[in-house]
Amino acid sequence: MKKLIEIFVKIFVRILTIILIITISVGVAMIFNPVSRTNEGVRRYLLRKIPIGTNMETIMNMVDENDDWRIVFSREDSGLVLSLPSLTPTQLPAQTIRDDRFTVIGYNSMQVYIGRAFLISDVSAFFAFDENGELIEIFVHRSLAL
Repeated sequence: MKKLIEIFVKIFVRILTIILIITISVGVAMIFNPVSRTNEGVRRYLLRKIPIGTNMETIMNMVDENDDWRIVFSREDSGLVLSLPSLTPTQLPAQTIRDDRFTVIGYNSMQVYIGRAFLISDVSAFFAFDENGELIEIFVHRSLAL
């Protein structure tokens, strides 16, 4: 019986060790991979790197310099169209057009793929610009990685 208890204790210690390693790995990923944060956390991270008022060309250059990011679209003739409920902002910039089906923010827009979080969700940032091409808002959206 004593031998059986020793075996169970060894198995239990190994299982706890594996759980601890996984927990620490997830924590490290969240600290060092900004896309693993919440949408608001990713937004705050982006706003520290790209403050409101940054011009569109500067952001395009920043994306080109970052190996993990890529521009999905860039429109200089259309504001950011928000039709997804998860992207609906609580406070809208002055350059906003509202409709029952969608909201258009700004005069120019851009979507940038930021990266993959935990192998299951792709994270994108949507940038809205004013008539001068200066950043007025950033929205973050996650989609299931396929």
